[in-house]
Amino acid sequence: MLRTSTIRTTMIAIATAAALGVMAVPASAGDGLCAKGYVCGYEHLDFDGAMFGTQKVTANWASQGFHNRATSVSVNGGTCKYTDFYTSWNILTNSPGGGTFRLFSRTLMKTNYRDPDLRNGAGDKPGVSFDDNIDATRFTGC
Repeated sequence: MLRTSTIRTTMIAIATAAALGVMAVPASAGDGLCAKGYVCGYEHLDFDGAMFGTQKVTANWASQGFHNRATSVSVNGGTCKYTDFYTSWNILTNSPGGGTFRLFSRTLMKTNYRDPDLRNGAGDKPGVSFDDNIDATRFTGC
C-alpha cells in the first residue's frame, strides 16, 4: 500500500506539471498523436522513449529538461495552425532563435503534423537534420 506522503508528493508533482503545461513521461513506440493544444518531443525514433509535451505558446525546452533530446516530434496546436521549432534559445531576449522548421496542427491543418525521424530532415526543411537539436518551440498562426 502506498504511504500518504508518497501519494501526496505524486499528486503535487502531477498538479504542478499540469499547471505549467508540461509533461514528461516514458513512452513506448507510438503513433505520435500529440494531445490537442500540445507540442510533443520524443527521445527516440518513431515516437519512442521519453516524451516531453508542453502547451506553452513559446516554450524553452532547455529550461524544462528536454534540451536537445528530441529525435521525433508531433504537434497539435489546437487553435494555432503551425508550430515552429528552433535550435537555440536567446537568454538575453528570452526568445527562440537559430535554425527553424515548421509543422502543422493536426486538428486545424490535418497534414504534416508529425515527424518520426528528425535525422533526415524535418517539417518544411527536407534534408536538414534537427536530431537532438531542438531548444524551443512556438505556436503560430493563432
